[in-house]
Amino acid sequence: MKRTIALLATVCLLACLAVSSTAYAAEVVTGPEDADESSYETIDTAEYTPQALEEDTSDPLSSLRLQSTSGSVTYLSISIEQMASLEYAKGTNKYGGSTATYSQILNALDPNNVSLSEFADITVASGLTASQIDAFIDSTSKGRSGTLHGMGYAFIKAEQMYGVSAAYLVAHAVLESGWGTSTLARGYYYDGSIAIEGTTYSAGTYYNFFGIGAYDSSPLSGGRSMAVQNGWNSPEAAILGGAKWISTRYVHRVYDSYAAPTIYNMRWDYNRANDYGCSSGSAWHEYATDVQWPESIANLMDSVYAKNNVEPSYAYIIPCYSGSSVPSLNGVAMYRLYNPNGGEHFYTSSVVERSNLVSLGWQQEGIGWIAPNSSSTPVYRLYNPNGGDHHYTLSAEERDGLVELGWRYEGIGWYSDDSKSVPLYRQYNPNATSGSHNFTTSAEERDWLISLGWNDEGIAWYGIS
Repeated sequence: MKRTIALLATVCLLACLAVSSTAYAAEVVTGPEDADESSYETIDTAEYTPQALEEDTSDPLSSLRLQSTSGSVTYLSISIEQMASLEYAKGTNKYGGSTATYSQILNALDPNNVSLSEFADITVASGLTASQIDAFIDSTSKGRSGTLHGMGYAFIKAEQMYGVSAAYLVAHAVLESGWGTSTLARGYYYDGSIAIEGTTYSAGTYYNFFGIGAYDSSPLSGGRSMAVQNGWNSPEAAILGGAKWISTRYVHRVYDSYAAPTIYNMRWDYNRANDYGCSSGSAWHEYATDVQWPESIANLMDSVYAKNNVEPSYAYIIPCYSGSSVPSLNGVAMYRLYNPNGGEHFYTSSVVERSNLVSLGWQQEGIGWIAPNSSSTPVYRLYNPNGGDHHYTLSAEERDGLVELGWRYEGIGWYSDDSKSVPLYRQYNPNATSGSHNFTTSAEERDWLISLGWNDEGIAWYGIS
């Protein structure tokens, strides 16, 4: 049984905090296998500063960081353990080229452990222009030299024709085709003489950007045959045809009631599994076998916006497995990132800032805490142009003292909960020259750092529960 509750709020997420250190190391999020390496280069110094925020105190919450959005939670009768067991029993799920373990599948299924963008409703228009899509494609050398170059108009046309987000479509195409440079994306010349499943087709060069038909057993021949049979005889035709195929078979599925309007749902057929009680053979309609596939596309979709400095206005559709917690939409999700070169932790609610930093080598560490939408207690954000790190404080006196010492005031980063629901503990490393402060909701992390010589500086501010 399912029931859907619609919510309207600023995005937030009730998730466990992953922290960075030897004992608290988060999994490094890497780019897709075929992506241009220059998109994932590591940062050279600790002095990289994330995009500066608005300093207008009359409107302290910059639109870059806070976006109201709608979302819904779908409550399921099956547990996440049942879903993971069903998927594991298939024996076809992959992780890094190997058969995925039960724990890897369980982790990828847990809405609290994955990017919130996996749950973005991709039936909603992207709000992007053809030139913005082209700018994203041309942001890498492979994109500039591949067959996706100049195809921004085709992705927008596909969005308009088939009701699928252009941001998702280009992210999917980039992942599957290596920015338009894969063998399938470069085109296959078919001379018209060989029958495909008993039929011959017109001679010409055919393209496939989405890996459609490229099954694990025979990806090249399967992908080529699919392109020829569907008449994808130009890059534009391949984009439009691929979008139609994805729309009718997944996003707006016309063959039954199991549409998959999110990247997560395209990978995990949870509605069908729910209705059939996780019986053997249910959850069969899934786009990919790689358990990391939805995370890779979600990160690329965020990058489409980040490359154009546009904060996405996603609407979310999130499943809640029986007995499990779910991402919430009742506050502001504060993302936590770590610079492995400079040692700094950085906190932001901006998808643009987060995506840009990840593309430069920062490590994603999930959601640090949930901030209230507003309160009477602002948290100030400052940047040290000499040391390259940031500092955050409730104290206007501390803020002004740091500004006198040369720190750059970047405005109000977020708000502290006036009800003091969830404390954020502050620690100081007296030996560090960069990243000297740490902020965490975890008492365990706080105590561990103190045992290593960090100074306990009490409670910095409060998040909401």
